[in-house]
Amino acid sequence: MDDVATAEKPGTNYVRVRDTLRLDIVDGLFAPGQRLKVAELAARYGVSTIPIREALQQLQGEGLVLIEPNRGATVRQLDEKFLTDLYDVRELIEAFQSRRFLDVATAGAIDELEAAQAEVEAAAGEDALTRRAADRRFHLVVADATHNQEAAGILERQANLIGALVVKFGQSPARYAQSMAEHLALISAFRRGDGEAAARVATLHVRNARIDMIDRMRRAGAGG
Repeated sequence: MDDVATAEKPGTNYVRVRDTLRLDIVDGLFAPGQRLKVAELAARYGVSTIPIREALQQLQGEGLVLIEPNRGATVRQLDEKFLTDLYDVRELIEAFQSRRFLDVATAGAIDELEAAQAEVEAAAGEDALTRRAADRRFHLVVADATHNQEAAGILERQANLIGALVVKFGQSPARYAQSMAEHLALISAFRRGDGEAAARVATLHVRNARIDMIDRMRRAGAGG
């Protein structure tokens, strides 16, 4: 499943630098294992060292950057093992959220989820970023209803990286259609009051997203 939206202001220097650096790493401008020197990055992105350090800390939280004592920051290898581990964590959290949703959601939450799904479907012909944003709003409805900020925070950090991967590698048409069907199946399970069915749909949703992403990375010759 795909996530919660960031509450950070997009114009903030470190947010802009973080998002640009993330995309640059995913695009291969920085190789796995390469050191990310603060002074060089500050010159590259035209900012002071403070937002660079903050951006690197954020990317470490996402798992994209490793920061070690006496060595500084280096780029992590985005291989299949890393992505499989990331999606495994998502499976657990999203299944939990789907079960919890029926326990704590208000009566209008499912209506709100259906309205969000209508936005997802309306964005079908738009660019990847627009589709991604609509998808995140859909899953934010579920995340908000569960009132678990720790779980939401983990998904948000992962969502930023997954979003960059989707922009880079895309999503197959078959996966997009499959994702829409899974959204509708989730709503149906909620309408029936079947938390276990909702959890199964959530698990399948994340698993199929992982399969598609790894397949597309393989086809592009990345993530080996």
